[in-house]
Amino acid sequence: MNLILSRNKWFLLTRHLFFWSLVIVFFSFLYGSYTNSQNWLYSLGFTTLNGVFFIIFSYVVVYFLIPQLFFKKKYFLFFLLVITVGILISLLKLSFSGFLYYSTVANEAIGYSSSMGWPAIFVNVKDMSFLAAIFALIKYSKDWYIIEIENKELTRQNVEAEISMLKSQTEPDFLFNTLNNVYAMAVSEDPETQNYIRKLRELMGFLANLEPRSEIQLDLAIEMVRSYIDIERIRYFDHLDLEVKFEGDFHGKSIAPYLLFPIIENCFKHGSSNDSGSPWIKIAITIEGNHLKVRTKNSIADFSGTVNKHTRILEGVRRRLEIIYPDHFALDIKRTLSEFHLVLDLELISKQEK
Repeated sequence: MNLILSRNKWFLLTRHLFFWSLVIVFFSFLYGSYTNSQNWLYSLGFTTLNGVFFIIFSYVVVYFLIPQLFFKKKYFLFFLLVITVGILISLLKLSFSGFLYYSTVANEAIGYSSSMGWPAIFVNVKDMSFLAAIFALIKYSKDWYIIEIENKELTRQNVEAEISMLKSQTEPDFLFNTLNNVYAMAVSEDPETQNYIRKLRELMGFLANLEPRSEIQLDLAIEMVRSYIDIERIRYFDHLDLEVKFEGDFHGKSIAPYLLFPIIENCFKHGSSNDSGSPWIKIAITIEGNHLKVRTKNSIADFSGTVNKHTRILEGVRRRLEIIYPDHFALDIKRTLSEFHLVLDLELISKQEK
């Protein structure tokens, strides 16, 4: 596989030599069969002489005319130069090799007496263009395949890097806030302190074992969200009006990691925690077939500062959705002077379907 796809110059040279050797050997046998020649070395030498001109034409077309003209949509100039270069190389080739090859192999040229006639030139240009087209098809198919592999690898690396970044941003802030909460609860001898620490241990276990990978089980992601909500519920006690709903069967499905957690954390971190009045949060996560729907609403107090924080985090979520689930999600974010709304409709697709 490395020999076929590698960009190493020696592998590249080996591939080209192999391709043109196959072409020359094939046409040597073809020429020998048409002329009934018993001298295979003569056929090989004669075909190699013709092949040099075919190779020159193919490289001019594939490495210069196609990228400089065809890919830039200069089609008229491209075809004009292909024909012009083909005619010039044909004149050179026919001057060296004569008309023998086309009177034996290319039947459409049989009967022409002059090796420099337009029929012979036409047949030569046609044959060179056909071989150049095969060469271009192989080269650009390989290039397209390599680019696809590199793009997938780059996407994977970007996703893993962003997950690691999110994890590194989440854990220090979360730990600092929760340790402060534990300390305050312990000082006040809150009876929920033990339960709070147990829930915190569960959540930290999820975070510690969450490796930078492309997918995790959806039910695991839901459990992580549940644990986080339970921790916040204990922390706020009756100071927060919290409504949470989970509906559907979350088993047997996968999702990219760190998609749900930032959305839910965002409601508490940049919503209710900044609202000293009567904060409220509504969270609904449902699964319908392959569609995961997340709806969140939360109160906000400081409109300007809070909205900016909300937007920064959720735009990061949107970028990851665009990379991992292109054309398979809808994310709607709305805000008013006192509320922040989010609706995510995500089609959960397998790796094979992406």
